[in-house]
Amino acid sequence: SRFPSLMGRCPRHATPCLCADPHPPAAHPAGPAGPACAYCGLPGHRPAAQGALLGPVGQTPLFAHRHCALWDPRCRTWSDLPAAVGHASTNLCSKCSRPGAAVACSITRCPTVLHLACALDAPALFLENLRFVCAEHARLYTDPSRPPLVAF
Repeated sequence: SRFPSLMGRCPRHATPCLCADPHPPAAHPAGPAGPACAYCGLPGHRPAAQGALLGPVGQTPLFAHRHCALWDPRCRTWSDLPAAVGHASTNLCSKCSRPGAAVACSITRCPTVLHLACALDAPALFLENLRFVCAEHARLYTDPSRPPLVAF
């Protein structure tokens, strides 16, 4: 894992947890939807690509899906989350135009930045070392007629 400290407190178990199993909505003390991710705004414990909802962070009311935080290059540790979310809140998603986008294209000067859920819904590439390449630049990796991209 890039940073094991992202194993926050599971809002359902109140213990360090990386569970991916959905819990019955009634089990959450905050109500059926529960708290929302500070990045994507999606509520609750998501068993899908966003990963488990972790938080709160320290004395803040912030919660984040594990993978939403993992793909934010500004969030290296769980304690970085408040500042990283603050920065992401100024980014409008290139797909849905809502704030909170943190998954940026790795190609220099590309303005594309997306929420993780929007990036997963696009024909983009997720590469090793947590690098993301938007749909426009994905052809640099998939078009056999183009020379290989050596470095970013």
